[in-house]
Amino acid sequence: MDILDKLSIIESDAVPKEGARIENLSTSLKITHACGCVLVEHFACGTPTGVRKDEEPEKYERLQAERKYFVELCYAHNPE
Repeated sequence: MDILDKLSIIESDAVPKEGARIENLSTSLKITHACGCVLVEHFACGTPTGVRKDEEPEKYERLQAERKYFVELCYAHNPE
């Protein structure tokens, strides 16, 4: 499962938003949901290199998401 799939699970209604803890980690923000899912967003991640203009935009979005986010799903929300 790639990072975009994990982000879609975190952003869905399946993960409870009430009771989430938010921590400021300098240039990152860590959100720990009540179920145990963790989302870390890095604000100083830069832009990915190595993507050419003739490549599809989805590849760029995936590379940017891998640099910008860290997602750890809890046991209940991890389909693997």
